[in-house]
Amino acid sequence: MNRTTQMSEDGQNMIEHVKRGFNLHLLVRKSALNGGLRSGYSENFIYLGKVKVLNYEGNNPITFQF
Repeated sequence: MNRTTQMSEDGQNMIEHVKRGFNLHLLVRKSALNGGLRSGYSENFIYLGKVKVLNYEGNNPITFQF
């Protein structure tokens, strides 16, 4: 969510996820599109598991270290 600020509700939910009782799950993908722009289909996401925020910095977007 590249427009999320640290003071927004979503930002605070991420930063304070343990205190607020939220579980964070990390999914990644190599690139948005497989085979270039002409093929037009999305890469699959790979589930890496539950994570906890170790550190964060910046604002709009916030950069997280898990």
